[in-house]
Amino acid sequence: MKHALLVFLIVSFVYSDHIYAQRLFKISTVANAELLPNVINNVRAAYELLGIKLEITPLPAQRSLLEAQKNIVFDAELGRVVQAENQLSNLIRIPVSLTELSLVAVAHNKLQGLSGQQGIESLEQFRVGSMRGLVITDLLLKHIDNQLVDRTKQGFDMLLYKRLEVFVIPKFMVSKLPIKLLDGGYIIHEPPLLRVKIFHFVHKKHQALIPDITAALSEVTGNPIE
Repeated sequence: MKHALLVFLIVSFVYSDHIYAQRLFKISTVANAELLPNVINNVRAAYELLGIKLEITPLPAQRSLLEAQKNIVFDAELGRVVQAENQLSNLIRIPVSLTELSLVAVAHNKLQGLSGQQGIESLEQFRVGSMRGLVITDLLLKHIDNQLVDRTKQGFDMLLYKRLEVFVIPKFMVSKLPIKLLDGGYIIHEPPLLRVKIFHFVHKKHQALIPDITAALSEVTGNPIE
């Protein structure tokens, strides 16, 4: 009888601890993600439908990727391109698009051929830089001599001092820069070099929740399950 009671208490403790763990998800994300308020708000709203609160921690892009994969602190990665699946092998992509990301070429002057997908080939003519840890730019520029930087302002400073001729960056990150810096004559070449969808990634240990998270994100965003 005592043995049965002990087993019951152990099982009850483990079960209650598991339920408690589901009430708070720790999510990593790239710095500047606050510039995509609809993404953060929609992910929060989706988890609220499931009774789960979120703690979102912005990190440098490369570190966010590594920390999410480790699964020591974080339960999920807020949003990444589908191409990040290879580097997030311990996580499951939720098949609902959160938003679309535009990659643009920024330069001091208007340069020929840097707009649209055909502009990707033109990048080989220039000294190019991009943000460290952004999977899509790493893939896009893998055959180009690409100078990696850790901060957006660092890339713009390198343009200013002519260490770079072109800075390839997600367009939403440009809006974080001070107006004075943008007034320095920088040109954002349009249309974008590339547009890609952003998806939410959840660690495999929460696999049982994937169908519910998927349905909740689809309901909140209005986007279909792909």
